[in-house]
Amino acid sequence: MLEFSNRKIQVNRDEKELKRQALRRSDIYLWFHDSSNWAKVRDDSSEWDELRKQITDIYPNFVRDIRSWMPRIKDSHLKICLLIKSEVPVNGMAEILRLTASAISNARKEMYEKVFGKKVPDGETRKKTELFDEFILNL
Repeated sequence: MLEFSNRKIQVNRDEKELKRQALRRSDIYLWFHDSSNWAKVRDDSSEWDELRKQITDIYPNFVRDIRSWMPRIKDSHLKICLLIKSEVPVNGMAEILRLTASAISNARKEMYEKVFGKKVPDGETRKKTELFDEFILNL
């Protein structure tokens, strides 16, 4: 029984890694990782639809799960979640969304508090935003 359980865990890990690699090979992932494109992105850019579709194709419940934890999520926060899932660095998120890196961190902190129902104590923002990113990457 233990061997079966361990095998199931390994299969789940392998499946997650295959999905992560599939996303990393997608054209839209590569497009969002090209810093020369960051200034081109607008709120209504078709790339957002393409990124969301690609993530949904690979992770069918991703957006639905986010909306279940944050029913009234702001569009900008959902875009941050898509960028986190796409492993875009914070400075890239800031340029893409025309915000400061600090504003991105504050948004991640807000979302952490909504999802986990815990206030982030002063001085722990960095740790909590990293935990939030890990949470999003593991969805």
